[in-house]
Amino acid sequence: MRMKLLLENFKKFSTLTEEQLIVEGRIDDARKKYPALNKPQEDLDGKTLLDILIDADPSGNQKYLVGAATLANDLVKKYDAAGDPPHSQFVTNVANTLQKYHKLMPFIRDEDAKFKDINAIPEYARMVTIVRAAEQKREAKEQEKAREEETKRVAVEGTEFVTDTPYHRVVRPLTKEGSCYFGRQTRWCISAERSANYFDEYTGRGKAFFFLLAKNKNVEDAYKKIAVVIDDGGNFEEYFDAPDDSMTYQEFVRAVRQTMIGFDLDNQIQAWVFDEPYDRDKIMKAAEILGVSEYIDDDEIAIENAVEMIDDEVIEYISDLEVKAGESVTATPAGIPIEKYDEILERFNFENFYATLEDPYDSGYETITLDVGGTIDINDYLEGTGWEWKPGVEEALDDEHASDATDAVRNALEDAGFYVDDVEQTYEDPEKFYFSIRYDAASDIDDLDIFEGVLEELQRIDRAISDKEAFGQEIIDSLEGDELIYNPELEKQKAEEEADEKFKASKDADYFASRQEREKQM
Repeated sequence: MRMKLLLENFKKFSTLTEEQLIVEGRIDDARKKYPALNKPQEDLDGKTLLDILIDADPSGNQKYLVGAATLANDLVKKYDAAGDPPHSQFVTNVANTLQKYHKLMPFIRDEDAKFKDINAIPEYARMVTIVRAAEQKREAKEQEKAREEETKRVAVEGTEFVTDTPYHRVVRPLTKEGSCYFGRQTRWCISAERSANYFDEYTGRGKAFFFLLAKNKNVEDAYKKIAVVIDDGGNFEEYFDAPDDSMTYQEFVRAVRQTMIGFDLDNQIQAWVFDEPYDRDKIMKAAEILGVSEYIDDDEIAIENAVEMIDDEVIEYISDLEVKAGESVTATPAGIPIEKYDEILERFNFENFYATLEDPYDSGYETITLDVGGTIDINDYLEGTGWEWKPGVEEALDDEHASDATDAVRNALEDAGFYVDDVEQTYEDPEKFYFSIRYDAASDIDDLDIFEGVLEELQRIDRAISDKEAFGQEIIDSLEGDELIYNPELEKQKAEEEADEKFKASKDADYFASRQEREKQM
């Protein structure tokens, strides 16, 4: 009988692969080590607690089984006396946590790195905290990835992809976001994210930028990204390497040459230029890369010709990029796109004036402008106050009293902090006055933050104009000072006060208690 069992076991194991033998060995080890978990359970229809862990194995080779069984066994022993919930629930909890543990393995790091070995976990409660920490790290990474994707999306929307040559990806950022994204790993102030960024300021002055992003990996770090400043005519004006050091045109040509042929070959050309030992074959290799080797004769001046032709090819390449710069600037002049201004303006609502953005193509002005204007009706601010136009004034508001009425409106606006360009009477109604002011992107709103600040100030002024009592009082004070309005009730009250004073000073005060009593008896 024993011999038969041995033969059956031998036959079974002889047909298993090496991996299957490892799996079977791990299951046997767990059963021997934790016999209490290997007993059939009534609530599991005869299955064992260990079977729960075996069936839940996320690794495919039971590599966690002994460690998970250790945690489950300790948990069962700890709550064995209570008996509620059943042991199967505890083991199921371990099995479920094990699934998460396996899936989150890439995020079990830093202070928890040692717990990548399940056998190092001292108890189930610690396993739960390890899994929670890993979930938080995964969530943080997913959020970071989402932020990065959104940053890229916004940057791409704000960037013109000018050309893709064998040597460079040439981009022109049209927004600060595009400049920051494609100018990463440089020290350009137009791409700064942690300090003041000057992209909007420079583009507001009519400057555009090409970023030459080198494809060749064999270049100095300083030349992996090169910024070219383009003037409003589309001409190359300045050149900056990645550390933000200004380059002369000759230095720029050399930098572009290196990005086209690589540092090693460019270094040999530099050695030849400075009469240092050089590798002739490498210089000829550079000529071959740029497609000019067939024009070079094999004589004593071959290297000189090769270097000259290489530089000519580089200069021609730069000239082609400059042509594209002119085309780009003509199609899209430098400056903040009007859409960016619109996005901010849409967040503001004004009750007493309009605020409209004008594109240079439509307005005829050189830059984007913000036109603000509205109407002040003096009668709206006199209504309900008791103040009225003096007889004959209203009919002459568009004539002899026009200047005083205009000044009253202007003074009220300026007292509210609004220094407009123009205040003019309307033709239809001389009591109404039109005011206007224009801001332009060349100076007043050359930065989106400044633009938003201007709109916030306009919002404050709008609320001030809506305050009929305070704003109206300024208009009333000006009109009263110029004797254009009067208040019948106040004048009547003033006349009575003067009469009372006159009565008190007269002899009648010795015989009558008041002026009114005297008038009754007279």
